[in-house]
Amino acid sequence: FQKTEDSVYAACFLKTKNKWLVALKNGHLSTLQSDEKANLMVPLHNFGIYGLDSFLEESLLVSASRDKSLKISALQDLEVKQKIAVKENGHSRSVNGLLKLSESSLISFGDDGVLKHWTF
Repeated sequence: FQKTEDSVYAACFLKTKNKWLVALKNGHLSTLQSDEKANLMVPLHNFGIYGLDSFLEESLLVSASRDKSLKISALQDLEVKQKIAVKENGHSRSVNGLLKLSESSLISFGDDGVLKHWTF
């Protein structure tokens, strides 16, 4: 793999596209394939992305960030479909990661000391 432009905090392999999505310290997403340089720098969060995984047969991407939010994006175009922050019963501090339970559920956890279960 080629070196990315920033620190990598999380990664997710997309089997159907044979590509890696990597989450960077600057809140951007980048794509990687084993034989090419990192590309597709997409700003997704305001700060580092600490967790990243695909859901619903790689149609959705969920990201967790230091900016205290989870974002659910369409993998086709990376358009944000939903932002879950403290107002939406999300975390009150940095979201440090997520754990995929199934194709339609996950646990998120963060600096607020809370584990939250989400389904979609």
